[in-house]
Order: sequence, then structure tokens, then C-alpha cells
Amino acid sequence: MTVAGALAGALAGGALVAAAPATAATVDVGGTSYDVTSAVAGKYHYQAAYSETNDLLWVTSTAHAFVDGVPRAAESELNALDPDTLEVRRTIEARELGAGTASERVEGMYGVAVDDENDTVWTSTTREDAVVVFDQDSGDRVATVEAGHSRDIAIDPYRDVAYVSDPLGGTITKISTTTYDVVETISGVTAGFSPMSLDLVVDEDTALLYTVNLNNGALVELDSLARQTRVVSQTGGQRASGIAVDLDRDRAYVASQDSRDLRTVELSTGTVLETVDAGAAALNVAVDHDAGLVFTAVFGGSQVLVTDADTGARVGAIDVGYAPNDVVAVGDVIYAVDREDSVAADGNRSRVWRIAPTGSGDPDPDPDPDPDPEPAEASVSVAADDAELGGTVRLTGRNWLVRDGSSGSRIAVKLNDGAYSHVAGSGNLSIWQTVDAADDGSFSVDVPLPDGTDAGARGSAPAAEPGTYSLRLLSGSLKTGDTTRSVKTADFTVAAAEDEAAEPTVTLDAADAQVGGTVRLSGENWLVRDGSSGSTIAVKIDDGAYSHTSGSGNRTIWQTIEVGDDGSFSFDVALPDGSTSGARGSTPAFGAGTHSLRLLTGSLKPGDEVRSVKTADFAVAAAPRNPVATTIGVSGAKSVRLGKRGAVRVAVRGDDPTGTVRVLGARNGRSTTLGSAKLGGNGKATVRYAARGPLGYQRLRVAYAGDADNRASSSGWRVRVFGASKVATKVKKKATRKRRGKVKVVVKGQAQRPVGRISVSVKGKRGTVRASLKRGKKVVRLPRLKPRKKAYKVVVRYHGSVKHTSAKQVLRLKVRR
Repeated sequence: MTVAGALAGALAGGALVAAAPATAATVDVGGTSYDVTSAVAGKYHYQAAYSETNDLLWVTSTAHAFVDGVPRAAESELNALDPDTLEVRRTIEARELGAGTASERVEGMYGVAVDDENDTVWTSTTREDAVVVFDQDSGDRVATVEAGHSRDIAIDPYRDVAYVSDPLGGTITKISTTTYDVVETISGVTAGFSPMSLDLVVDEDTALLYTVNLNNGALVELDSLARQTRVVSQTGGQRASGIAVDLDRDRAYVASQDSRDLRTVELSTGTVLETVDAGAAALNVAVDHDAGLVFTAVFGGSQVLVTDADTGARVGAIDVGYAPNDVVAVGDVIYAVDREDSVAADGNRSRVWRIAPTGSGDPDPDPDPDPDPEPAEASVSVAADDAELGGTVRLTGRNWLVRDGSSGSRIAVKLNDGAYSHVAGSGNLSIWQTVDAADDGSFSVDVPLPDGTDAGARGSAPAAEPGTYSLRLLSGSLKTGDTTRSVKTADFTVAAAEDEAAEPTVTLDAADAQVGGTVRLSGENWLVRDGSSGSTIAVKIDDGAYSHTSGSGNRTIWQTIEVGDDGSFSFDVALPDGSTSGARGSTPAFGAGTHSLRLLTGSLKPGDEVRSVKTADFAVAAAPRNPVATTIGVSGAKSVRLGKRGAVRVAVRGDDPTGTVRVLGARNGRSTTLGSAKLGGNGKATVRYAARGPLGYQRLRVAYAGDADNRASSSGWRVRVFGASKVATKVKKKATRKRRGKVKVVVKGQAQRPVGRISVSVKGKRGTVRASLKRGKKVVRLPRLKPRKKAYKVVVRYHGSVKHTSAKQVLRLKVRR
């Protein structure tokens, strides 16, 4: 089945205006009738992503000009489309780079992903080795993050991270979606790792990232929670590019360019169940899970291939524009974008395609009432704000009814899915308590927690300790005719039962407080319940009257304080700058006047004490003027020996900037300060920092904290951290007139075994023996040498690597007759 249709688009006043889409045709594929519509939304589309919160389809498009045979982005934009009509609702145009220079271009946008949790849209600016984040509502640029030769982006809203694939550099970069810091770089997963498309399967308990290796067709699974990686299958796909996963079906679908096919893989075994010829290069793939169909963008042709999600068998194909680059599934509607460029002189043949089951989204003109409506879903909540060992938590539920609705369920309650059991009794000892719901299905009971011992009525096996807990509620087996259910509460923190600690104190120094400035908070006795560490304090301004303008979680928490293990702290609270945007902006805008701070603990750290302490009121003066944007120039040595101190020269350009600059690196997946310095009167400073592992190239960040007149800013800095090396030799076989000698070369290196090349030469003799180290060692056979009284000088050189310095040793060797 093929379908073809085109609509005209026009450029008006420099802004793209999409003509109203028209139904190109209605086609039948595998017994399902589809309406296919299309519209113009830009030149040469690359990818699409759907925002459920805003009900928008975001589409990237980039046109290129060739300079000396090299493509350069000439026009690029990010369009938001109405997913039903395909009309353009808003456009974000790419910024210009290198204006007036030989490298003048626009910042081309290619990949796209939506983060509805933070109301942002992410794009991969592949040729600029970065990703750019925009606000979905305003279109403002929120962040630019270096991420290598970025291609695909996947967002995990449960853990506030984004994954960005870099097939050229062989990495997947993990970025915080709230701070926009790089928290981890994943590499070396397989030989020649070159990750292309990403498919992320996530919920509260799952975080599985799937990708395919462009170089060898390997299908890879990365479990972010277990921090484990496995090669699911060597699929055999040549230049494998697209990946989609259906966990319920135990299937993955791999689209490949050079082998021109779609391969259906069984996830549990890695078996390739079916290979379907796509007829041309296949690039990206999406799944309609409910319909059981897989849709593949055949980039080398002009079709979307349709296959069976269970068997992998070919079902049919739908014609779209030439070179469909991406395909996405939104419920039962499929969207495809193409890069058609062969007809219209202005290049505007590129279209967005909507492939929807006939009548999809239309209201039922005469809906029949459900003769057997589903009962309301059972719900449960737990109140555990002050939970401690030996205490209680309040469990509340609704709609816990037997199957015929005549009475309430009998519910078994387990701690941490049965991890804790009673120490005595009969029957299933992992059932910690039973609850009988009322006839209306409701209940509200106190659940006694274990007391931390392994004996008595409240003892448990094993003995309970402070930590994170949950309750599992099960029904169906304890009462005849009951409904079978398994519902887990949210996690809650249980602290140790402790005597009351000393009252915490707080002191405020706000003598020079002004809008956009800082005030100093100091405190003592801010400890968790068992006294083992300091609290984590949430600071609110005027009891939460002012909120951050963006970010996830509770935006009324203006800052958090990590208290030292002795319970004391001294911390500068950065006041809002009076604007309603940016890192220091607030809702509403912060102004001069009388304010206060509220310090709260108990919810941000397991085992913390619940407190609420308010400071005295303080006066805040108006800022003298709005702070200006700053830029950072960085220079210095780009190689530093491990364990030594490197130095970078930092120049902050702004309005006489003052304050602190820091050098930040990543440690255990978190940003950490390696060194800091105060700016001099010229806005310059030299920051000395500690060179830490791992060996090799590291990407550091130089951050300026800002002051009342200057905004904070940061810049990247790439440095090579290397270790020392030393060459040791041992004669394995002595040389004689008739026999060539052998020398064992051992290269020892700082932190890890060196790799790379060695060379062995005999002074006064032609020729050099070259070899590669294996596990830091190599046995080298010397050239034939004549006996003589004077010893030969054998020069052994290690030529170094990115991770280690070069080294040499001279061996004196006598040759016997």
C-alpha cells in the first residue's frame, strides 16, 4: 500500500508559514485503516518529540551550505506544531555563530527531546559538540552543555537526568536536567563503541537505557539503577542506527542503514527472531505498543515500513516524503519527518507526516454506557514524617473491596516486600500486620514499626535499622472472594529512637543585605537524629513567599545547606536578584524591604530531625543596579601530572567583577571543587587545583560565583592528567656469537599499567626493534651482535601515551663468544 501527497508552504516576511494540512489518502495496512496528512514546518527535518504537558510536537530542521566541500549549517529552527492540525504554533530560531568570520554559520539543531518535568525542550547541536536547552513556553535559552558529537537525547524525569549519545566520540553523556552539570560520561561499553539512537524505559523502579553500536550492530542495555551493562545481542545489523524496545513483549527492534533492514530481537535471549528487508537504508524506529505494530523510517527511500511487533513479519508500508529521517509514536498516532529537497527551488518540500488510525481522536457520537464498569482502583497513602524504630506510621486506604463490592478486603501488610519478619509465631511470619477494610473499602490504621531488636513482639528478623522503608499491601488470599492486589506505598525514612538532642541555634548577619546580594547564616547543633552527621537544611524566604522560576521539586526551597558532622555551619545565602528569570530570579520578583528566612529539616535527608526555625526579620536594600552578564577566558597548562597541582589563568569580563572563581571536576558522578581563588582588581586570578584521577583527558569547569554587579558564569576547560612511568629491564637470554639475546622490558606507571609502544636500539648499530606493551610488559629479541670486550649500550625507550610520560633506560650488555 502506498500513499503520496504534497501541500504547498510559503515564506512570509522571513518566517515560515505552514499551509493547512490535507489528508493525502486513507490507506489500509494490516487490516488497519490510516489517515495520512502532512504539512511544511521547515527545511530538511531531522527529529521530532512530543510534549504531553503542552500538547505540542517539536520538530528540528537544518539546511546546509557546503564550504570547500564541508557542510555548514546555514538555516536552522525548532518548530512547535499542533499535533492534530500540524500547524506551526511557535518557532525558535538558531543563533548565529562566528559572524563576520570565515566560519560564519548558524547553530544547527538536529536531535530533540522533551523534558515536561522541567518544561524544557532539548536539542543536539551536533556540529557544535553540545546540547542546547530551551524553555518550552518562552523559547528562552536555558543552558548549553558540552556533550561531544551529540546525536540522540533521552530524558529520565524520575531521576532528573538526560542521556546524550555521541557516536563519533564513543560516549553517552549523563546530564542533570536541573543543574545542567555533566554527572557521568559512559564509554568503552563494547569494542568500538559508537552509540546512535537511544530508547529509555523508565518508571519509579526502572531505568533501562538501550542503544545500538553503529560499528558492529551490538544491542546494548545499560541499567542505571543497578549500574550494570550488558550486550543483549550481536544483531548483525550493518551501521545499526535505530532502536525501539517493547519490554512487555520482550522485544527490541534495530534499524540498520547498510544492511537496509529491520531486525526483531528477543531481549531475554538476544536471538534475532526476524530480519525484514526495508528496501533502502533504515534509520529510526518506533512502536505502537497497543496496536502491536512497529514503524521504521526508511531514510534511503520514501516510506515508513510497518512490521508486526511480536513476530517481526512485514505488514506493509506507507509512502511519505523522500528520506524520512525520524518516526515517533504518540499513543496510536505516528509522526514522521522527511528531508525532501528534490523539487521546490526554495527547499521547502520537507514535510511532517501524521499517520493516524481512521477516526482516531473523534468522539463517539452515541457512546453506550458501560454495562459492567470497572471498580474504582484501590489507593493507599502512608504518613511517616516522624517515623522511628519502635514507633508507628499511619496507613490510610480507599476502595479496598472484595470482588462483588459487598464488604471490605482483608489486607496483609509487609515491610520492605517481606524483608523483615516476626521472630515468633505461626504461619507467614513476613506478614507484619493484617488490616480489615470497612464495608465501604476504607481504612486508617497505625502500623507499629520494629523496635530494632531481634526478640519480643516488636523484634524482627533481621533486626531493623534506621533507613528507607516501604509497605506492601496484598489482598486476595486472606478472605474468600477478595480482589487480588499488590500495592506498594511510597518510600519513607525511619530514624533511630534517640534522646532529644541539644536545641539547634541560628545566627543571621544581614548588616549589608541588598537585592541580589548575600546574607550569612551560622548555626550549631544541627544534627540528624542519631548524631552521626549533619542535617540537610532547606532555606525558604519569607516562609516560601518567593520561589525559583524554574527547576523541579519544591521551588520555594531557595537554597539547601549541608551541615558538617559536628552540627555547625556558616553559609552565605544568595538573595534573589529582583528579576523573574534566571538562576537568581524569583516568583514574584524580590524587592527591598523587611524579610526573614525559615530553616527546615527532616525531609531532605534520611534520619534527619524534623525542625522549623525562623530567623529574626532583617532589612534588605535595593541593589545599586542590575548585574551584567559575564564571560570567562581560561588559559594555562593543558597537561598536569597526577597528584601535582595544576594552574589555570582566569579572566572574568564584566563590570569590575569581584569574588571567587572555582575549578570544578567530577568525582563519583558528582561535581566537586578542585581549587578556588579570589579575583584581583583586574578581574583576573590564577586558580591552583589538585590533579586527580582518572588518567587521561578530563573536562573541567571554571565557574565564577558572581557579585552584586556581575552575574555568575562558567566555561569549560580540557586538561590531560598523566602519570609518571619508569622502565626496568632484565636479560632473559644472554647474547652469544651464535645466539640473539632477549630482554624483558617492564614499564611501571603511576595509578595504572602503561600502554603503548616501546623501542629498543643498540648504540652504534643500525635498526630499531619496536613493539607494543602487553599488561605493561614485553620480551624483545635483540639484533645479532658480535662478541667484543666492550659492553654494548642498549637503549630501551617507552614512548608514553595520553595517560603516562615517556621514559628510558640504558642497559649495558656483554656478548660472549
